[in-house]
Amino acid sequence: MLKQLMSLPTNTPDPAINILTGILPVEAQIHLKVMTLFINVCTQPNESLEKQLARRQLCIKSMNSNSWFIEVKTIMLKYDLGNASEWLDIQMKKDELLNKAKKGINAYWIERITSLAKLYSDIFMPGKIHPILRIKHQSPRDSKRVPTKIKLLTGTYILQPLRYKIYKEGTEDHCIACDCKEETLEHLLIECEAWNYLRDPILQTIKNLLTTNGNVRVEDLTCEMTIQVLMDITKIQKIYRITSDLISQIEFQSRRLVFLIHNARYQLVMKDQAKKKAV
Repeated sequence: MLKQLMSLPTNTPDPAINILTGILPVEAQIHLKVMTLFINVCTQPNESLEKQLARRQLCIKSMNSNSWFIEVKTIMLKYDLGNASEWLDIQMKKDELLNKAKKGINAYWIERITSLAKLYSDIFMPGKIHPILRIKHQSPRDSKRVPTKIKLLTGTYILQPLRYKIYKEGTEDHCIACDCKEETLEHLLIECEAWNYLRDPILQTIKNLLTTNGNVRVEDLTCEMTIQVLMDITKIQKIYRITSDLISQIEFQSRRLVFLIHNARYQLVMKDQAKKKAV
């Protein structure tokens, strides 16, 4: 569902979606609900039926049992939350127990997700969407440009090497526009001379915005820095003390450039496919 809402292909890695949206996997959300219910039992009076049943089940049932309390025990072991039986006697308030459970579950999934998707792993926080998606739109057209940008961010944009492997179209790895070099992300965004007519005026606008209104020097704008600005400027926002308004203006230009190159490239792909069918 999230992939559909974000106009992403179904083969987009789940960890990438988790990082961009800040939403934990369904498994984690279910486990948190289970722990919330168990904490309700833990905070009941000792003579309550629910607490007595929990003690008995945790004491008698084996780990192979289908008992709900054994499932709780398994979940707590998974998230290193301690012994379930000890939680029944723990002297903590409900909110404190909930925070402890959330902290354990979040820590597990942060490590799990960031180990599977290195992209932006240092800023993944459960419950918080990626900063790039929070930037205000400068134009109604922005909403149509975002999906292309997200595909680049999540590594699901089909560059020529992958296109050739899947569809056997074009040369094996050469850029479809210049047919000179391998089409990598860097080549597409800043190197391919075929896109200079689209790229140069927009990059100049971005450079002017950064050097005139920000704390960026002209010499700071290396190839690596330019790619970072085009892909995710929020990662350098604090370093160069770039204001939110300036971030919004630059991201507008970035999305515009990515979308224009994508459209021009798409036209070439369509022509290439038409030639293949005509043969």
